Amino acid sequence: MKNIIILFLIVCSGFCTFASPYSDIISKGNTAYSEGKYNAAIELYQQVVSKGFESSELYYNLGNAYFKSKNYASALLYLEKARKLDPSDDKIDFNIQVCNTKIMDKIEELPQPFYKRWIVQFRQWFSMDVWATMSVVFLFLFFIFIAIYLMANTVRIRKITFWAGMIFVCASIVAGVNAYSQYSNIHLAREAIIFEPTVNVKSSPDAGSQDIFVIHEGTKVSITDKVGIWIEVRIANGSDGWIQETAAEVI
Repeated sequence: MKNIIILFLIVCSGFCTFASPYSDIISKGNTAYSEGKYNAAIELYQQVVSKGFESSELYYNLGNAYFKSKNYASALLYLEKARKLDPSDDKIDFNIQVCNTKIMDKIEELPQPFYKRWIVQFRQWFSMDVWATMSVVFLFLFFIFIAIYLMANTVRIRKITFWAGMIFVCASIVAGVNAYSQYSNIHLAREAIIFEPTVNVKSSPDAGSQDIFVIHEGTKVSITDKVGIWIEVRIANGSDGWIQETAAEVI
């Protein structure tokens, strides 16, 4: 029951984003961007962000405006935020790749097993809202077929509706798992972008500890732990260590 409620809230939150009370400000920001007034566009978009409104389109436009202003760390921050909300959008991935060519660190990711890559790619076919909607629709169809099964008078119809119901309930579970996975990625996963020109990564959460490697502005990290003002971070190649929390902005 708890998971169904979560899915329902996910669907509702997705529907609410289409009725933005900030359409006029966003439209002005889009106009400023199209006229090449990137700093003005950033200010307008940030007005909306400061109100707590989120959408992949808003973050995508804001990231692009920062890119045009050559602020690549901020560009990556908001493009990554856009990708979290809509991982199926190829243009967001492409712009992140372009932006990554502008930063200093070129870190190779650890190779993933093929089945994990397939699962990730499959989950990214649709956004969280679409997966959640599909889960609810499939669950509704499951109940319809079960009702037909209970009222059917012939063995053949009962067999067809039973197996159709099983297919739809399995599809509902798969879609629900994908929706919840994306929900967790947005709200629970902790990633950040480095915002200082150079950061010495420490072996422990102590300013006097040994420097183990260096990362630079724009690098994406995963946050794995926190102690006081220190956060433990892991970069794409698997190396990890401690930096001060103020050196990074959470995605």
